[in-house]
Amino acid sequence: MGDPRRVEFGDFLRSRRERLNPKLLGVANGRRRRTTGLRREEVAELAGIGVDWYIRLEQGGTVNPSATTIDALARALRLSRAEHAHSRRWRAMASIAHSSWKPYRSRSSASSRT
Repeated sequence: MGDPRRVEFGDFLRSRRERLNPKLLGVANGRRRRTTGLRREEVAELAGIGVDWYIRLEQGGTVNPSATTIDALARALRLSRAEHAHSRRWRAMASIAHSSWKPYRSRSSASSRT
């Protein structure tokens, strides 16, 4: 399984998506709804991001959203200030964790390059 922080953030996004009422947001009803709240495609469209990318983010995949993307998602999901701040903190932690990862190199492979 993936990074527990990413899975937790995906659960957070999903819960916020499911609590929204499509009719109140003016989202066309179109085909039959099998989910409560907005569909993933609708969130992606409202946020101006790719559907596949949003799905990977919600499913805890290894994606690193920019601050602009987090802000767009906060608007699309109608997050409160506290929820938006939580999202930005998660992004900062995910960025640090991603940037601090370095592949292991043994001393012998490092010395053979000199």
